[in-house]
Amino acid sequence: MQRVFAILIIAIGAACGRPEPPPPAPAATTPAGADAKARPAAAPALVPPVPPDVLGALLPEIAGWTRESPRVELISEPVAYSKAEAHYRRGDERIELVITDSGFQPVVLAPIQLFLAAGSEEHTGDAVRKTVTIAGAPGTESWTASAGRGEVTALVAGRFIVTAEARFVADLGAARAVVRAVDFHRLAGLR
Repeated sequence: MQRVFAILIIAIGAACGRPEPPPPAPAATTPAGADAKARPAAAPALVPPVPPDVLGALLPEIAGWTRESPRVELISEPVAYSKAEAHYRRGDERIELVITDSGFQPVVLAPIQLFLAAGSEEHTGDAVRKTVTIAGAPGTESWTASAGRGEVTALVAGRFIVTAEARFVADLGAARAVVRAVDFHRLAGLR
């Protein structure tokens, strides 16, 4: 999770103070009968993020885990997004769950979209990061066995980022369970 937000902060910093890029040149028209998949999809329009307390209501209770008081936040500068987070503990094991509404802000979505677009798997020593599908949503998993640390992230409805960062765990099972405990259907329906 810290890695994702570090990338986000760098991206936001790089975007601050830069003038708006010029509009793209008109796209070439696609000949009649050409495959529609050849045309790039239009980026969704920016929307105001849902109130953070609405996201907070989606932070689940997990059987066998103690959930600390949730924290909710609306960030307005330099881009608007909202988030809710909760910390769970079971003995020495720890999981931080964060639900973020990007409002389709490209700066917020870029870190996960870049990795998902690559559809890759990275290995560094005993660490692995790969793309996965989580409860029908595209996502990523990262795991470092020697540290007992990992992260599971899902992108819901192309807008909401659900991330569970686990520490002092034997595997990613608990983090996967926490992410799956979030009601993706309800989350995707938020406006």
